Amino acid sequence: PAPYLTSDEPLRLVLWVGGVWLGLIAMLALTGLLAAARSRVSAVTGLLLGMLGSLVMLMFVAVPPQTPVYGVDARYLALGGGAVYSIGWLFFGWSILRSRLFSRGDGLLLMLAAPLLGAGGVWLAPLHTLGALLTLAAGIGIAWTSGRLVPAVGRVAAKSRGQATAPAR
Repeated sequence: PAPYLTSDEPLRLVLWVGGVWLGLIAMLALTGLLAAARSRVSAVTGLLLGMLGSLVMLMFVAVPPQTPVYGVDARYLALGGGAVYSIGWLFFGWSILRSRLFSRGDGLLLMLAAPLLGAGGVWLAPLHTLGALLTLAAGIGIAWTSGRLVPAVGRVAAKSRGQATAPAR
């Protein structure tokens, strides 16, 4: 099992919690980008599932594995929260794939990274690294493509005043 489940390495646990927090920020940003797309319902569903899964996962991941919580070992509750977190990322991959605003490869990369970020990463720590690299690759593609979705501020202000704008360089 992942080393932070035994609570022997507190720095690794703090860094992992920071990584999950950054994942939630990324989910929130993706939901904002997909708010006007046809896949906004699956994006909001992914955000809600990601928030629920991360809450459950973070509550029980630092508890020693054999500790009974509500009659169940804490590691199973952490794995269940990780599974819900993974399903949230699967919804985001699906919404990116379905939106047709971004590259299909970005959605597929998020869908491949989903099980590694949640349940797989809770079970075996190196899977988090692989999932993070896949998410980084998808995030670079999404950031590259989203530049054309949001208009430049200077051009919009000049057009509203009726001035001609120079072509972008």
